[in-house]
Amino acid sequence: MPGTASRLRRRHRLRPRTIVGALVLLTFVACSLHLTLYSAGRFLLIPFTTLTTSGNRLYADPAIPADVRVTLERETVRARQRVKALFGDVRSRPLIVAVSSPRYARLFGGSLTGTGLTHLSVVGSWILLSPRGFNADVIAHEWTHAEMRARVRTVRYEAIIPLWFNEGVAMQNDWRPEYSRRAFDRRLQSDAPIRLSDIATPEGFREHRALAYMTAKFEIERWISITHQKGLVALLDGLSSREEFETRYATPPSGS
Repeated sequence: MPGTASRLRRRHRLRPRTIVGALVLLTFVACSLHLTLYSAGRFLLIPFTTLTTSGNRLYADPAIPADVRVTLERETVRARQRVKALFGDVRSRPLIVAVSSPRYARLFGGSLTGTGLTHLSVVGSWILLSPRGFNADVIAHEWTHAEMRARVRTVRYEAIIPLWFNEGVAMQNDWRPEYSRRAFDRRLQSDAPIRLSDIATPEGFREHRALAYMTAKFEIERWISITHQKGLVALLDGLSSREEFETRYATPPSGS
């Protein structure tokens, strides 16, 4: 029947909005796949570069003097001890890449203007250090990010953990004086306190900078004083089991 055939054609005709939606989804998937493979490729490239290594997953720019590399090895050991003390054990095994030249900084996704940066990929994580980050504070901070990612086994990691929690936990292992309780109290004499909801995203963190790190640090310090190591580990395990962050954060484990 002509009317029936016409209705069938209309039923199977793709609407413009459906086509646009499909194209957007395909573009997102393609970009995500590209970034994932690019990040994994850089991780796999590290052992085959001209970076020098002492065999303990620490790779250094050849321009870094031998005595500085020895210091880096010592600071890396100290950083790992901090990570173990915070979590009870260490499950992550990030590569640590120390650079002093723009060439190597660009190659591994960073710059020489900062201190450190953790890259997470599907095949492993690596910590990129610039000269200002050749110390246990920065290494331990970045290693804590890698450790948390190793414990929360979900592709939605960044979506389900607010940035204030992620950075606040990392700051427990970062003892630089500019982020101390004294520095925080001094800062609050001139600046108004900020809410955790204001620093849940990268945009909020960039807006408040040092105050954001200190606010997150001392909120997590307060929380851990109540829940202890058991609470931190239980929260991360719960997130891997698809528990809601807000529920787990607000409910200390029994016996805390």
